Amino acid sequence: MSKSDLGLRRVAPAVWWYGLSILSVAICTAVTFPLQDFGVRVSLFFPAVLLATWFGGTGPGLFAVLLSTLSINFFFTEPFFAFEFSVRDVPTTVAFLFSALVISSWSSARKRNENRLRKSESELRQARNELEAKVEERTAKLSRANEELHREIIERENAEQKLRHSEAFLTEGQRISHTGSWSWNVSSGKVAWSEEHFRIFGFDPDKTDPSFQLFLEKVHPEDRLFIERSLNEAVRQRTGFDIEFRIALADGSIKYVQEVGRPGLGPSGEVDSYTGTTVDISERQRGEALFAGEKRLLEMIATGVALEQILNVLCQIIEEYRPGTLASVLLLRPDGVHLESIAGPSLPKGWRQEMEKLPIGPCAGSCGTAAYRGSAVIVSDIATDPLWDVPEHRAAALSHGLRASWSNPILSSEGKVLGTFCIYERETRSPNPHDLEVIEKATYLARVAIERDRAETDLRTSEEKYRDLINASPDATRLISQKNATCLRIGSIN
Repeated sequence: MSKSDLGLRRVAPAVWWYGLSILSVAICTAVTFPLQDFGVRVSLFFPAVLLATWFGGTGPGLFAVLLSTLSINFFFTEPFFAFEFSVRDVPTTVAFLFSALVISSWSSARKRNENRLRKSESELRQARNELEAKVEERTAKLSRANEELHREIIERENAEQKLRHSEAFLTEGQRISHTGSWSWNVSSGKVAWSEEHFRIFGFDPDKTDPSFQLFLEKVHPEDRLFIERSLNEAVRQRTGFDIEFRIALADGSIKYVQEVGRPGLGPSGEVDSYTGTTVDISERQRGEALFAGEKRLLEMIATGVALEQILNVLCQIIEEYRPGTLASVLLLRPDGVHLESIAGPSLPKGWRQEMEKLPIGPCAGSCGTAAYRGSAVIVSDIATDPLWDVPEHRAAALSHGLRASWSNPILSSEGKVLGTFCIYERETRSPNPHDLEVIEKATYLARVAIERDRAETDLRTSEEKYRDLINASPDATRLISQKNATCLRIGSIN
């Protein structure tokens, strides 16, 4: 569109508004003619001025004032139909002009104010729409941000839950496997331990500040120099290490542990840290010791070592395998009623004598009842178990610090009761499946030793009887000598 076209579009409305001024003044003039006899000459022109000003603005309004003044002067003041002013017409003309100008000015101002108001309302409406659009956009962004934040929170909570689950899983796994983890800063000496590592070394995680020196203090004195040399050599060689050693706990017990460490190298290539694991291998060591002890016992049995010595060694092996327990072996006397304490190196002497007093029976403590029944008897609490209803027998056991007793009958190959193998505990407790397995193995070894000893005793008795018989019969001796000579001749011929 050209500039001339735009100019015409702007001029066209102005022409219309000025035409409206002419038309309104003409109509007022026409209407006033018949009413002038009634004194109406000027008042009807005010609406024309007002109308022209209201719709056309200041220019058409002033033009209507001018036309109205000319019309009044020409048509309604003497001399009529002539543009002449007399002195007496001045007040009327001035009053009309003033009033018309005031009306035009007021109408124009009112129109401008309304236009401004409409413009302001339009701008306000537009601003409100823009604000609403921005608010909606911002709300949408906030909603998306909130959704993302909510999703991130959920993802973080899930990650934290997985982490807690993983940590709990790892902690439980370490507890079950008796495996602790650790880290050691070589230069600063600072260390960090897992909960299971604290427990392996006998510390409370909530009350102990770990340190390398504290670790060394727990190492068995006989192994401490070996540990220091092994660690120093690993750092010097920039290698890992895999070592086994003992630690001494506060209660005096000894644990065997295996420690494996892997080096972390610093920027200069030197070892600045180690991370690794510590495994409690006490059960493995005791298992190996038990196996070695079993082998030793079988060798002792095979070489004819005295039965009492064999059974005492058996008790010592069991006590070393299960620290804190007291093991004993009782043999059934020939009367078939009483038990005799043949082995029990750690049992109080007074208690060994007390056991021999009580005859076997249905309620004769653990060993007496096991021998009577021919089956295992497990007493977890001597103080309350009805099998220990003999008052002096129960009181004697408790006075010697015995709180639990697990007894197994030693049965011969023919199923006859030979005696009992028993384990005493200083605390009330029940055996676990592994404890029962150890008791069964110890009972088996005791049976082998007892039967071997009795077989050898029977053999010696038989040999003595045979020797006595030979010595008492010279003819039998001569006959045997002749038969031996005959066998020698036959052998030489062959």
